[in-house]
Amino acid sequence: MSEILSTEELIMKITLAKSMIQFSIALIVIAIFAGGCAYLPPRYDNVQSARQGTPNHGTLSRDDAFGWETGRFSLENQGLDLETRRMTVEKLRNATPEIGVSPDGTPQGFLGIVKNFSERETYNFIIRGPENVAFLLGPGQQKEHYLVPGGYRCFVYRDNRRVGEPWIFQVSLQKQYFLDQWVHWYVFMKR
Repeated sequence: MSEILSTEELIMKITLAKSMIQFSIALIVIAIFAGGCAYLPPRYDNVQSARQGTPNHGTLSRDDAFGWETGRFSLENQGLDLETRRMTVEKLRNATPEIGVSPDGTPQGFLGIVKNFSERETYNFIIRGPENVAFLLGPGQQKEHYLVPGGYRCFVYRDNRRVGEPWIFQVSLQKQYFLDQWVHWYVFMKR
């Protein structure tokens, strides 16, 4: 004989069936994702254990260890073979730096340019680093100056208010082409 269920009992059975289906789906999803991540490459404590192939649950994979051992990951070896390094050194050796010299023969630093491209505004360029200097340049003016090597920041002000973010640059033997001449550094304002 068929059993007649009350409304409450029917709702409880439907809710229980839905819960079981949701739980089953959740288990299937977990099994799929866990199965997909089952393989992890062996980890090594150091280059020696990676070379021997004896995993020890360290932090290096075998590829990482090989990269450090062969110098593939070092900064000075990224893509530079021996011939490229020789050419670079030779080019720098033959490049004559623009070094300012005072009347008594003391080197003053490497040549650079500060330029105001604005047609209407006057800007104050304040350069801070191993050497601190400031230039107040009117519209279209530029100034050549020699700075000693090192890292610098240039802050630009108009009407005692800073304009934009600081210009961060390096003064070094490396040259750049700016305003039809080779210089070691430059800063400018366009507004």
